[in-house]
Amino acid sequence: MSNKYIPTIEDITAVSGIDTLPPGKLDITRRMAQLSDIKKGKKVLVTCSHRGYQAVIYAKECGAEVCGLDIDERMIEFARENSEKEKISINFVIGDAQEIPFGSEQFDIVTNEGAVGIPENPQKVLSEMVRVLKRDGILIFRESIFADNLSVEEKEELRLRYGNNIEDIKGWKERVDRAGAEVIFTETEPWLEPSNFWNVRHDREVRDYHDLYTMTEKLRLSKILMKKYGKDGITMAAENERIFYDAVKNKKIGYGIFLCKKINL
Repeated sequence: MSNKYIPTIEDITAVSGIDTLPPGKLDITRRMAQLSDIKKGKKVLVTCSHRGYQAVIYAKECGAEVCGLDIDERMIEFARENSEKEKISINFVIGDAQEIPFGSEQFDIVTNEGAVGIPENPQKVLSEMVRVLKRDGILIFRESIFADNLSVEEKEELRLRYGNNIEDIKGWKERVDRAGAEVIFTETEPWLEPSNFWNVRHDREVRDYHDLYTMTEKLRLSKILMKKYGKDGITMAAENERIFYDAVKNKKIGYGIFLCKKINL
């Protein structure tokens, strides 16, 4: 399906080049480690590992043997730098989460934070994550979720403006079932709080989405968007941000953690 809402929120984030933490900052990462019992002796794969912050926590704080996977070579470089700074040994590998470059039943736990819905085929991402899990292995991921009361049309528009294949809780559970696992626990509080979407900066607290970028960063981002998408792209970016963050503030969109167990056939 073509998308008339380009650049999406994900497009804007990608071209900004700003280093941000996951929603909920690293509290949500530590909560996921607690729920999935990541610890010494466990072999963990972090899919879509981005800059490696989650992988570092799982290795340094939990003592697990960790591998990080990301399709973006720049992110792999950043992740390796971050792990070296922390003096932690982590194997970061370039690869597509839709075609994970590992054999079946290799990992005790597979994680993903907010990137299951970004690739073209999120169902393939989940299926691949389950495939590389050992028998009785644990899949845990954090993803955007819709409120239950949205119409089909509103959901589809928000998906396109966000650039993410968001589902409601029922929809994510159905995807997990099709992948060969079952959701055994979900957690939405406190991750439904709107501030989780914009309070993601390393250097400061962000009280509102208007303050996510500094004025200097906004000017730089505007130049990048103009060069890549033109004047109409600037207008669409502003419209997408307004509509998307209004939906977040009204709790039409939030975050949830999904703890899943592989089904042994």
